Amino acid sequence: MDTTTRFPMTAGASASARRPVRAIVGAWLLLLVVASPQARAFTPDGLYLMTRFMGGSLEMKAWLFRGDRFAQEPKGDLKNFDFQAAERQAPGTTGSYSRDGDKWTFQWTAGRRMTGRYEAGSPAGVCFYWDAGSFCPVEAFARDQRLQGAFTGSIGTAAAGAARTLTFGADGRYRLEAAGGVAARAEDGLDRSGGWWNQSGRYRLSGNVLVLQPDEGPATTMTVFPYDDGTKGPQPRRIYVGGFMLRRMADDAR
Repeated sequence: MDTTTRFPMTAGASASARRPVRAIVGAWLLLLVVASPQARAFTPDGLYLMTRFMGGSLEMKAWLFRGDRFAQEPKGDLKNFDFQAAERQAPGTTGSYSRDGDKWTFQWTAGRRMTGRYEAGSPAGVCFYWDAGSFCPVEAFARDQRLQGAFTGSIGTAAAGAARTLTFGADGRYRLEAAGGVAARAEDGLDRSGGWWNQSGRYRLSGNVLVLQPDEGPATTMTVFPYDDGTKGPQPRRIYVGGFMLRRMADDAR
């Protein structure tokens, strides 16, 4: 039985006239196969921002991908990241992943295992979706870059919250103000407790690594990257620092 798809042709059209039509259809079918998420061999590489809504709040986290390994909120030299050392120090935020078509399985060093569906994001081949989260690559700061201005932001749920205000000076100095609170159910109702503290010192900013060296005490290393939210004013408009997306304060936008 002839199963060839027939296309309307003018009377007396020859077989040679049908060949271009078949070639075009074949090319479109090939394009659809190659462009499908299942067929595309997409491999994330570098630092990505993961965002998703969980329990009524927005979760944001930095993920580093290299080969078949990953690290959440990595700290240190990201270009030459030591995954083995990170797995020993933070087994709950590091591990490896495997792919079976559009099913990606993540295995944390601490034992947690999760399988979810991969979907291509927009733009395709750059961003992707997995486990209700959106993953997109991020930019980096210049080597030994200096910032000028104050950035503020908060994260939290109905039970707990935290806020940060980080002020940078072109002279390499910083000031960090932080507050946090926890809600607990007491016998006579809802009781809230929290605290506030501040810190000053010097900072070093290179690539995706921010080191805060306080005037007293040990240094803190955090993952950082700039984020352009499309608003007008001095850049960067926002910065991601150690789990917080901080926006430039209004006084610095004038």
